[in-house]
Amino acid sequence: MRCFKHVLFCLTMTGTLFANEETSLLRFSDSGLVEGVVSGDREVAATSKKGFYSLPGVGKGTPDFLVGSFAQGKLELANGSGLRLEATVKNSKGCTEIAGYIEKITKGDRAVWLVFEIPSLSDGWRVEDSMDNRAEFSTETYKKKALPGIGATGNNIFPMIAGIARTAAIGMALAPDTPCIFITDGGKDRLGIRMALGLSDATKTPNRAPFKIQVYDLDPEWGFRGLLEKYYNNHPESYETTPPSCCSEPIRAIPRCRNRPTKKERDGCTSRPAVIR
Repeated sequence: MRCFKHVLFCLTMTGTLFANEETSLLRFSDSGLVEGVVSGDREVAATSKKGFYSLPGVGKGTPDFLVGSFAQGKLELANGSGLRLEATVKNSKGCTEIAGYIEKITKGDRAVWLVFEIPSLSDGWRVEDSMDNRAEFSTETYKKKALPGIGATGNNIFPMIAGIARTAAIGMALAPDTPCIFITDGGKDRLGIRMALGLSDATKTPNRAPFKIQVYDLDPEWGFRGLLEKYYNNHPESYETTPPSCCSEPIRAIPRCRNRPTKKERDGCTSRPAVIR
């Protein structure tokens, strides 16, 4: 697959584009809401409220947005539901990464859906949450193609989702080192990820739950396939393993042993997780 270099450029606007090695893909307001998204050489402003918000544990209800401050690449947010959020926004390995935690400031155990949404790139775009599942959106119409499942009622296999317009594309993903129950969600005006998190006094980090979200700039010709490639390149350790010494090749499906291995060697081969390369 071709290598696509991110286009570097400077923007001066009312919000803040946090940049270090390369331009951030997200523009935050001073209050911590997402005001725009960058893809390729253009920026698209949000037409409705976007950013972090919480939903009750059942996943339904009115969004309660977390607002506060954004300065020097740091988000410090809170909402009326007794939740506060701290996160760092940085550019890392070709993506914009938001890493932090959500914390409850009320007593008692609590389940919460933490949602992060960014604006769509255009009125007419498609959303993909797998290689064969996509939905097409326009200003007036909503049309599903292939398998059902995109949206808050779907069962998602991949912790990532891509939004593709005619000349630009963007993807969102959860990093594998902060696993959780999740739902990827997309619509004509949004791209988002919902995380089901539990907050308790009894956990190792009391009342807190970590998260790490990554936003990728994509080539519209590759769409979800390009997102898979970039995600794998950023996290190869999550998809590779060293085969036992009795195996002649890297583990792909069921490893094959040679030279009449002992039972211990066979167990070492067949009991390890299979990895497809």
